Amino acid sequence: MQNERIDLLASKFLDGSATEAEKAELHAWYDEWKDDELVVVTELPGNEEAVKERILSGILQAMKPDEQIPVAPVRSLRRYWKAAAAAVLLLIAGAGTYLAVKKDALPEQTIASDGLYRNDVAPGKDIATLQLADGSVINLADSIQPGLQQGNASLNKEEEGLLVYTAPSSLKNEAASVSYNTISTPNGGEFKIVLSDGSKVWLNAASSLRFPAAFTGKERNVELSGEAYFEIAHNASQPFTVTAAGTTTRVLGTHFNIKAYNDEEDVTTTLLEGSVRMETGQQQKNLTPGQQALIRNGAKKIDVSAADVDDAVAWKNGYFTFRNENIRDIMRRISRWYDVRVTYEAGVEASAFGGTFSRTKSLKQLLKSLEITNTIHFKIEGKNVTVMP
Repeated sequence: MQNERIDLLASKFLDGSATEAEKAELHAWYDEWKDDELVVVTELPGNEEAVKERILSGILQAMKPDEQIPVAPVRSLRRYWKAAAAAVLLLIAGAGTYLAVKKDALPEQTIASDGLYRNDVAPGKDIATLQLADGSVINLADSIQPGLQQGNASLNKEEEGLLVYTAPSSLKNEAASVSYNTISTPNGGEFKIVLSDGSKVWLNAASSLRFPAAFTGKERNVELSGEAYFEIAHNASQPFTVTAAGTTTRVLGTHFNIKAYNDEEDVTTTLLEGSVRMETGQQQKNLTPGQQALIRNGAKKIDVSAADVDDAVAWKNGYFTFRNENIRDIMRRISRWYDVRVTYEAGVEASAFGGTFSRTKSLKQLLKSLEITNTIHFKIEGKNVTVMP
């Protein structure tokens, strides 16, 4: 029954006869299953009718690889659409085209190797290195000595992808000597760490965190490069600060995400719970939950705006989320997670793409999903990806 209802709503949307209530019902429907499905969004040059024709033809060709389906007016393709309506949904909204495809909608043969995909690349995993206070480096993919001492703290690898520090609570307000450690993830890696105060930090790929093995004194200070999500243990007498790319985030106890990669123009801090104060140069601004602070690298201005907090922490929850981003920005994030090098052929358009993709997918599966829009193509050779028009 639900498939018939979605079929009807999708057809009305394509016809332009859907009411606002029916459009809202469609959006609510795909929001409900997007964790289990593949969602693709794209903006293309040309009018909306041309967009419909181009994308729908690409979808149908992927679903029927042995059948030649020309790019034709949508009304001529309607007989194909009827069979695909339960698996494919096109939503035209303003200048954007939203496409939702169930992850099992495309048969396995549609992602088989072909001339442009000579091999595949596995997604990233829990890998990192830990530099100790004496300069020695531990590969966290290996087992480590239980209860390894670092100054006044001990550390243990409690499970794959999780490192835990513990220290006596009596140290928190003492001016004791500090042993600094640095945990670093490579391209294709992520890791979680529990600091000695109980604060939790998730590190994204190509990121590092420098921190004291045990917090002492009046503040808890760490330094970030790259991206991390923080859940800070509350301690009003010992504020927590994160320094990243010339910015400082001050908190007492809260949940927030910071992205501060050296190869990106912006430093962004997104607040999920609690409150934080952003500082750069002489400027300071407070954030409330649901807000994001943006600071251009090298600038001293803090811009605060409403944020989609789910998008900000999608990586932590196992997803890529793109929102009207150009292909170079998208591929920068993809290259970090899959540890690949990316080059571009002449003629690649500056169309804006977006959507939600599982980070557990192989690289080929992700790129095939982008290709279904018929606007861009990819070639994988070893650890090299070529983007083609």
